[in-house]
Amino acid sequence: MGRLIVLCATLTALLIGSFAAARAVGNHLPPHIHAWFKHADGTPCAQACLFGITPDGALSFEAARQSLAAHPITQGMAVRDRGTQYGWRSSGIEILIGRAAESDLLAWINVRIDNRALVMADVIVAYGIPDYVVAIPNSIITDLLYLPSNLQVSTLRNALPENQPLRLTHSVYNLYLQDQAQFGALLVNLGGNLKTWRGLVDVTRYYNRPSRVAVP
Repeated sequence: MGRLIVLCATLTALLIGSFAAARAVGNHLPPHIHAWFKHADGTPCAQACLFGITPDGALSFEAARQSLAAHPITQGMAVRDRGTQYGWRSSGIEILIGRAAESDLLAWINVRIDNRALVMADVIVAYGIPDYVVAIPNSIITDLLYLPSNLQVSTLRNALPENQPLRLTHSVYNLYLQDQAQFGALLVNLGGNLKTWRGLVDVTRYYNRPSRVAVP
């Protein structure tokens, strides 16, 4: 019983430490980065959002398109229209929104980042610590998943070898905010690769242990 209490206390301290460290790193980054997770006027979103957009099952694809078209960040960007997808592209970032083929509702918003404008610390400051981590051998990609937000965050570790720890300064190259149905399907697809967040530890601890996550 005593060991269990010590273990729980240790894990709690690690989680608190991770969040505090993320805030310290994130607060030294340009303010406009944190505006990515708010409305264009700087007010907080009621739910998780990207540039004020949330695929909540009620927002239409057209309303999302119009809102993003008027957003300061898309001004001057190249536009791409693919029917069920619509996007804006510049040299450093691409913003895409999508809907199902027979629906007029927004299903997802995807932000692809080519430069190092966003790091893991920014996301943790905005949304807290992730629920799950997905990491696979021989890859520098690590995905962070937030269940209440239906958010998938893809980060890049600096390099192999495999024993590289996760770091708050690791670059984020993809943000994928989805509606509940799409996110649920993603969790099922990832299956046993989902691992509960354990902090900024050696990445092998996220794929060399059996998954204890109950897949929906």
